[in-house]
This record gives sequence, structure tokens and C-alpha cells, in this order.
Amino acid sequence: MFTKSLYIATIVSFACLFMEDKSDHLHAWKEPYGQYEVKYEFDQALYQQNQSKNEKMKLSLTAGVITSNLQATKEFYTAIFGFNVVYESDWFLLMSTADGVYQISFLQPDHPSQQKIFQPAFDGRGMYFTIEVENVDDEYMRLKEMGVSIEIDLREEAWGDRHFAIVDPNGIGIDIVTYTPVN
Repeated sequence: MFTKSLYIATIVSFACLFMEDKSDHLHAWKEPYGQYEVKYEFDQALYQQNQSKNEKMKLSLTAGVITSNLQATKEFYTAIFGFNVVYESDWFLLMSTADGVYQISFLQPDHPSQQKIFQPAFDGRGMYFTIEVENVDDEYMRLKEMGVSIEIDLREEAWGDRHFAIVDPNGIGIDIVTYTPVN
């Protein structure tokens, strides 16, 4: 179903530091906007610098969301995206993409086993996930047929990407996209 990648980002996007080589996508996104061409050069240099660091210290990234909606979250990600449950308890849920490459965790708020910074619940703002698919049109139709509420209808952006968005039970926006290759 999802053959490419799951990218996780927040309002302050740092995903390019951890993702596989997507420099073509960064270029495709920024090239049509002249004001971003200079930034692309900076981003490319930073990306290459961090790739060098990553080769020395193998990194992996698992995002975590603190939420009291563990059951609804599990049902959503398994039904909509075919995620697998890797580990589950009454206060913690670890899920992975169907291929097992990418993981995301969900933690019950105010759990006594967790330190103070891992206790407040996510308030439903300031976070989104991007899921890249081979054919966004097919995914759009599949989710519409399932009755999933579409927050942003299928659209083509000026920079060429085609996408739509839904919202998970925690208020996290999920951007489902097919990136357009650079010509």
C-alpha cells in the first residue's frame, strides 16, 4: 500500500536531517519560487553536512505522541494505513508501517513511569505527518470509499506535488502526497 516513506515533521521542520536522500524533492518544492532558490542552496549544504554526520552515527527516528486516545489511534492507523502493532500495553502503543521500516509511538499522558517532560498530553496543534504514496489519486479514492473525512481535498500544488490531507484522532494533520520528480 505505502511503498515509499513516512516523514514526520513539526512546525519547525527538521525532517530533512533524518530522511533518505530526498534532495530532488527539496529542489522540486523550492525551485518554482525564486525567493527559495538561495535557501535551497543552504538547505542542500546543510543536508549534505548532516548526511555525513549520519553516516558516522547511524540514526533512527521514532516520533511519539502523548495522548489519551490510544484505542482510537490504534484503530485509525491499522484500518486506514495498515500499520502493525509492534508493542501495546494499557499506557503505551508502538506501531510500524506495514514494511516495519518506520515507527511511531503513542503514550498515555501523566503516566507515573514517565518523567515530567513526557507527561503532558499533545493539544492537537502544531504537528503533522506526511505519508508519501506511489499514487495519491488511488489513495484518495480508497479513503473516500472508506468514509474517511477529507480535510484538504486532492489538489496539485504550484511546485508540482499532488496531495490531500486527513486528521487522525489526536488532531494531527496527515498529508498524503505523491511527489513530482524533477525534470
